[in-house]
Amino acid sequence: MKTSIPGRFRRISRRHFMGTMQQFFCATDGQLNRLASATLAASHLGDDSAAANDFDQTVRLRIEKLDRIIRQHPDDAPAYVQRGFARVEYRDLQGAIDDYTQAIRLDPRNVDAYYYRGKVYCKQGRKQAALKEYDEALRIDPNRTDVYVTRAALRLELGDREGAAEDFGRARRINPDDQVPQSRPK
Repeated sequence: MKTSIPGRFRRISRRHFMGTMQQFFCATDGQLNRLASATLAASHLGDDSAAANDFDQTVRLRIEKLDRIIRQHPDDAPAYVQRGFARVEYRDLQGAIDDYTQAIRLDPRNVDAYYYRGKVYCKQGRKQAALKEYDEALRIDPNRTDVYVTRAALRLELGDREGAAEDFGRARRINPDDQVPQSRPK
């Protein structure tokens, strides 16, 4: 069965949309679970506006839940990373950057904060800033294949075929079982 994705979310892949909804299934809050189910049901039935509204409401509730956690535990860097991710889903890119930055202030070795802040910079067209974030993430943890693959794709987009091939090669050496695209400079 093909899933219909709301019009304003067509920029994200079906797999990403479904993956996001699955994250909400894991939430302990019953209301989040019901909304996620309603979103998927509406999406399967082709009711794009209902799915979009439910999706927005689900993300808002997730952000509110993380707001409560952060108020109770203001030094919880992973909570800021999670809220940053939710803000990206809600299309609040500056709010996401602010959360990732706060996570880095609290834990300068938080690889996810650098990685996801880089992804937001990339969405904003700030490609060089994104590269710096990926570089820092890999300086902290040189075994993150996801960061190598993301940086390789960006390098390829920027015309650095040799750098991209190097990053893809490193990712493959770290985890040979991963499906890492092969890229060779011409």
